[in-house]
Amino acid sequence: AGDDIIYCCTKDRLWAHDSANAKFVPTTLEFAEHPNAGKGMVSWNGSLYVPMGIHVKKYTVGNGYATVESAGLDRDDGIPNEYNGEIVAFIKDSEQLFALVDSTQIGTATYSWVAKWNGYGWQCHWIDASVNKAMHSGIVSSVYTRRLYWDSGDTIYYTPLQRTKLLPKKNSSYTYAASSFLVTPWFDAGTPVFDKLALAVKTYCQDLTADETVIVKYRVNKATTAIASTWTTL
Repeated sequence: AGDDIIYCCTKDRLWAHDSANAKFVPTTLEFAEHPNAGKGMVSWNGSLYVPMGIHVKKYTVGNGYATVESAGLDRDDGIPNEYNGEIVAFIKDSEQLFALVDSTQIGTATYSWVAKWNGYGWQCHWIDASVNKAMHSGIVSSVYTRRLYWDSGDTIYYTPLQRTKLLPKKNSSYTYAASSFLVTPWFDAGTPVFDKLALAVKTYCQDLTADETVIVKYRVNKATTAIASTWTTL
């Protein structure tokens, strides 16, 4: 009837509180049991975001019925093995939802990281430099200046957040990493069945300054899938 109610998530289902009868009743969102199901569940922009590993269910109630959508990091081709982990917390911002992906939840040598969701897709926000660092929680605060804070290992980190606009090119004081890289999908010209001959690679860059450089590297025939090494400089 449009009233605010309490939701609770267990390891295999989302529950809604029926205040008139003083009990929790099951919703339509149920799933196979998962140890971290519902951990850090959050309400953001009119929907509940319920994590289970790197999978996320978006639960939206309206006009007497609820809809369930998949909104996790496992959509499409998922994430690289180096960044495998499980979501342990969400942090709300006005136009972004941040997720802490804790590598220690799966017990292998992977990197914890912060992902962010804008309602349409995920983007990498930050990656820890060391493997197997536990994450727990974070906040967005404007007490000193507007920032996102989170923990990884035994350290508290932060990044600045914009107050009014999300277009970095329009903000002259926006801060960037000293360097970064972009890994594109494998190119197979529409079919992986036949061998091809690559003749040229064309890149497009915009707004580069005199002290900025773009280096193009490649690998062929899926000889390796390592992210940071085994590339050949073109």
